[in-house]
Amino acid sequence: MRIGYHDARMTREGSRRFEQRAKAAATFLMSPPHVDWSIRGRANVFTQGDANVARGAALRDWLALADAIVDAGGEIATMRDVDTLLTGLPYTAEAGHPGRDTFLLPNVTPGHRVGEVDVIERTLRDEWRFLARRTTAKWEGQGDVIRVWQGFVCTSGDGKFARTAADAYDEIGPLLGEPSIHIRFRADPWFHGNTFLASYWNTLVVCPDALLPGEMERLRAFTKSMDVVEITRDESLRYATNALVVKRTIITPAPLPESVMRALPNGAQVRVVPLPALFERGGGGPVCLTNRLPQHMLPRDALSQWRNVRARLQEELASCR
Repeated sequence: MRIGYHDARMTREGSRRFEQRAKAAATFLMSPPHVDWSIRGRANVFTQGDANVARGAALRDWLALADAIVDAGGEIATMRDVDTLLTGLPYTAEAGHPGRDTFLLPNVTPGHRVGEVDVIERTLRDEWRFLARRTTAKWEGQGDVIRVWQGFVCTSGDGKFARTAADAYDEIGPLLGEPSIHIRFRADPWFHGNTFLASYWNTLVVCPDALLPGEMERLRAFTKSMDVVEITRDESLRYATNALVVKRTIITPAPLPESVMRALPNGAQVRVVPLPALFERGGGGPVCLTNRLPQHMLPRDALSQWRNVRARLQEELASCR
């Protein structure tokens, strides 16, 4: 393991960017699971084992993550399906991505998740008055669009767990509104870019083993102003890149590697929130369970409803006892 270039604690630029991002709004779209949530599609390497999940366990995980986001200074807007069979919807990273002048809706690969786009579009269009645009290529939103300091790293996989098509970025790239690069990876065992790549303020965390030949050099060139931490395959499979940044806090389902901890800027906080159902069984960490939105995209009433939403969800959870 190597911290590329230098320790981020020692860089003035890294400190400046940390403070800048720490003051920015942190607004997330989330979708609570039903109390009877279970694993259905087994569409990635992490969901190939025992699929049994206790009643209410997924909702308990989800509420713990949501509470940690709010405690860290973030805001949450929720959407929910009326069909309990849409068990993939809580993984809202795949709900799409804000574009330059519209919200880009996904075109997901797993069959059991295809109905999600109707729920997402209905919420955005009818409740929040967003402009929304459906995409034609197979593309899974923030699962494969990772924000870095320079813009966005767009990813697509080559292998049996591939979810986003390589040609998606002919359509998506020009609509993101900021510079982007398209990087290819090995889709076995990785299935989204956020399973091997993350941006923690001015620090880029990446597993080089996940990338196809030549892609690490292209990634470094695009992110040349960032500190780089390279992690091992095993560390990436423990989701070292799927921790969620909320202002000054990183929320992670498991302890981060020491190499990543050393590279975090002074003032950063790390909070471990175990997610035994949604992460360890379901295969999705805090980034997978959220969709980061610009604050101006959401009407204030969408955010102000959180307390009432949480109270209703707590009542649902109480019914499981």
